[in-house]
Amino acid sequence: MKLQLPYDEHIKLIKTVQSHMKEAYCIDIGLIATQELINLIYSNIEHAIIKPLRKSDQILHEIKKLL
Repeated sequence: MKLQLPYDEHIKLIKTVQSHMKEAYCIDIGLIATQELINLIYSNIEHAIIKPLRKSDQILHEIKKLL
């Protein structure tokens, strides 16, 4: 089935479809970038805070064993 539209309507339809595609693409890229940022923040938190806390917990556990 072929769509028969006047030229102006045809151009308007193409622009509308392109606009929606750009919006969807930007949302996808935004979500991917947000997820990457969350992963980066978490890995920094894990490296800077969580690992040292685990290590200090291990040290405290070893000290308690000695006492």
